Amino acid sequence: MPIGFDEIQVEKSQTGTIITLKFREKIDKNDCAEFVPMLEKQLDDSATIRLLVELVDFRGLTAGAVWEDMKFSTSHFKDIEKLAVVGDKPWEKRMTSFFKPFTGATVRYFDLQAIDQAREWIESPT
Repeated sequence: MPIGFDEIQVEKSQTGTIITLKFREKIDKNDCAEFVPMLEKQLDDSATIRLLVELVDFRGLTAGAVWEDMKFSTSHFKDIEKLAVVGDKPWEKRMTSFFKPFTGATVRYFDLQAIDQAREWIESPT
């Protein structure tokens, strides 16, 4: 089973660029070095992006990954319009709330069984 960053999908919709990121187990600084340039490339091509983050068998982030995420979030504070986090553990919902001050995005957490609602929300105009 892959550890950390698993995959990225980019799709264009009527509401803009939607990027889906899947993370498994634990995210570390090396994972960030892999997917952050991909996100920044999309930001070069779009005014704003929307992120759908799926957490699968997630066990958290290392301190290095938290630092990299905070750096990315603050340098792209206004570039992410919406952020949907999909997970299945209560602490993942709390973690999502922790990151809200570091982004200008509208942030929502969805339970794993509500992934279809997360996709609908991320694609909706507002």
